[in-house]
Amino acid sequence: MANHATDPPPDRWRWVIVVSAFFSLFLSGSMGYITGVMHVSLEETGLYGLQELAWLGSLFNCMFALTGPAASLVIGLFSCRACVVLSGVTCLIGFSLSSFVTDIRLLFVTYGFLAGFGRGLTYTGSLVILGYYFPRDSSLVTGLCTAGVGLGMFVHPRMTQALLDHYGLEGAFRLIGAISFQTCVFGFLMRPSKHEREMQCIQKERRVNGHSETQTRLGNFWNTFITVGIKNISFTFIVLGVTLFSIGFSAVIVLLPDFFHRNGATKQEAAMAASLTGLGGFFSRVLVGIGANDDNIGKMLFFSGTNGIVGTLTFFMSIFVKSSTGRYIYAFLFGTYVGGVFTLLSPMTLDSVGVENFAFGVGLLMFFAGAGCLVGPPTAVVIWKANGDYFTSFLFAGIVFLGAAFCGFLSELFKAASPRVESVAEKSLLTITIEPQEEHASERLSG
Repeated sequence: MANHATDPPPDRWRWVIVVSAFFSLFLSGSMGYITGVMHVSLEETGLYGLQELAWLGSLFNCMFALTGPAASLVIGLFSCRACVVLSGVTCLIGFSLSSFVTDIRLLFVTYGFLAGFGRGLTYTGSLVILGYYFPRDSSLVTGLCTAGVGLGMFVHPRMTQALLDHYGLEGAFRLIGAISFQTCVFGFLMRPSKHEREMQCIQKERRVNGHSETQTRLGNFWNTFITVGIKNISFTFIVLGVTLFSIGFSAVIVLLPDFFHRNGATKQEAAMAASLTGLGGFFSRVLVGIGANDDNIGKMLFFSGTNGIVGTLTFFMSIFVKSSTGRYIYAFLFGTYVGGVFTLLSPMTLDSVGVENFAFGVGLLMFFAGAGCLVGPPTAVVIWKANGDYFTSFLFAGIVFLGAAFCGFLSELFKAASPRVESVAEKSLLTITIEPQEEHASERLSG
């Protein structure tokens, strides 16, 4: 007999989800790592200033995270599938429109906001559906799938530079939009999970019983924000640590190719260095996912340790930048350690807030990560301009990486005092929804 739409998907479909999430993150979720290469090409047009481009790159980079709450809303109203498919369409529109504009203000809308928004929908939708399908092995599976971002980090910068060399800025924008649009193919494969179907039943029950949908959602949102975002001290430190990490990470990613180019590297060498960050991240995301899946090691130990190492490496940037070999070594090591951090975001959230509040927790964490990505590069540029030394920008990044490591230790310290909080409102609604179904089933059997 064929499965009905309401039947749970077979276990083997979970691996289709893994493949779909991997390629969605590869095609669209990793597009943020073209920012440095685009930064150099946009600067060479002579139409834009360095400070303006820093803000433009920051907006595009941070939108993958700032869209977290919006992505959570789309997932709650529809599904992870709808979220990822919408991301492909939005990326196509954003990148395509960017090829027609030369005004920096319009680029902020088309490239910074629209294309960045689409990338953010991909990232959040892919991470959330993995948590729904693999609540017990979230670290391992997230590591495998976010390796797609690492692969994209390796491929996209050099591919973008090749597109810029052969087709110019306008042609590169259009082709990048076409590549991102392929995310829709894998989004359609993301069948709703059991948890998503249960939430759809809850929403249907609300409508049947005459509940005010808007009022119920606002009340549940506020209650969840208080319990998850404020009372859960351990998760609060996770959010703070991820915010600091995002400030340092975005500053390095956006400014690194330009810094290398100003210190003797060709544009191709700078793009190659950016690609090597992805190669290191490809391997580390898988390895950290495997290691963090072991409860005896702990996810926060990986988070603090990797932030501490990458912060220390960044302090010695003046040594690495002196030669091509040194630049490549730093780029590879940087990608290796920051890639591991991205693997931990979803599992850390799931452990801290539980599956009931998982989508909300991911959305909140992504929002603050996006805020960090927004302010990181412009702050680093201001520090550079004030001191007259580009290297001081990377000293600033190293300091905030160490701050993120300290927050990780504080989160673990307060973990015992911050138990996971279940969503009481959703739990009660789920009980209301299931009990009548069981009664109808017993009536049919007795009849």
